[in-house]
Amino acid sequence: MNDFLAIYGWREIDVRGAKDAGLRFGARLIVPIFSVISGATFVLATFPPSVAPPKEVPPLLKDMSGAQVHFNLPAKRIILFPSILPTFLTIDEGPSHLAGIPKVSLEDIEASVLGRSIYPSVAQTPIVGAAFVPTAANVEEIMRLNPDAVITLSQPSLGDPLREVGMPHVMEVSYDSDTVADWEMTWRLMGILTGRSRRVEWILRRYKPERDDAISPVPNSNVNRPNAVAMNSYSGNYSILSLPSYWINWDLGLEKVLTPASGMKWGWRYAQDDPEEAMRINPDFIFMFCQASNDHCLSDIYRDSRYQPVTAIRKRQVYRIPEYTWTDWQVEEPLMLYWLTELLHPDGRPSRLRLAYKQIYQDIYHYRLEDDELDRMIYLRENLQSAGYQRLMRPVLVQSTRP
Repeated sequence: MNDFLAIYGWREIDVRGAKDAGLRFGARLIVPIFSVISGATFVLATFPPSVAPPKEVPPLLKDMSGAQVHFNLPAKRIILFPSILPTFLTIDEGPSHLAGIPKVSLEDIEASVLGRSIYPSVAQTPIVGAAFVPTAANVEEIMRLNPDAVITLSQPSLGDPLREVGMPHVMEVSYDSDTVADWEMTWRLMGILTGRSRRVEWILRRYKPERDDAISPVPNSNVNRPNAVAMNSYSGNYSILSLPSYWINWDLGLEKVLTPASGMKWGWRYAQDDPEEAMRINPDFIFMFCQASNDHCLSDIYRDSRYQPVTAIRKRQVYRIPEYTWTDWQVEEPLMLYWLTELLHPDGRPSRLRLAYKQIYQDIYHYRLEDDELDRMIYLRENLQSAGYQRLMRPVLVQSTRP
């Protein structure tokens, strides 16, 4: 017994002093027992409790309507209703996370190089409805696709059919073509949703330097500013796009061009097939939006007797606007400005347009843009009937005649 106690540092007890020795032994025994219990309690306290942890709540994301929506990020199955499919494809580098798009979005993207050549697999995306907004008729199909995010426009009642059936992950976006802040917020929300925020910020940082480079040849003077209009051609009828909200008028303003939108109040005029209005404005340049299937858009207006007195017709300064995915603003607008600058402010220097197109498409999409495809994008064959468009032709390599 004494040997056992000695091991633990207790001195030998004289058993002949029964009562006193017993009390002393008990007092000495309490201290080590308390130490053992305290140590065990400390060890147990370091282990997590056996209670199951609370279920993780998906993070909140505030959309452009101000609503806070729970999403599991990044979203993997997205149904995209607004006309921002080009933006989505650019940000996410393809359609792999799309669970559904409306028919009109597919038709628009297939008419562009993005859908035709860069991301052709977008054609395999399930179709949900025909228009850019969800309807009650689409709800069952949307639920069947089991999306983890549904994107709609931020307008009253557009998302209601989905909320009424308890769809939890509905995000609203809003954009105006003359509000850069709206576009940037749309891009950033898509970046958060897809887990591509770093790519979004990289593209946004590129935008202003590229835009400024595109308009660098534009004179600072307001003297002798050319006069221009944008027109829409549809089934033989022409509409003058006079509203400041049209992106083309925004770009023409950067080009120091006078337009019907210059100094106008918002929403003042949209002239429907009005030759008299065109003659009153009498533009030096006309920039035409044409249906993708119409390959004689310029020939039609050049032959239309109603527009013959207009200066742009007489000087053959009517141009078909290149393929342009307008919602892909941060990529496409600098290219549009390069194109406009070449036509409105030719300065005798070699054209920069082709190099700009090829460099931007290589940088953003890792896509080598060939000359034949670029000719198609800028409607080279059709626009060659208009003045000065030869400068946008591909360079011709002249072979040496020396032996």
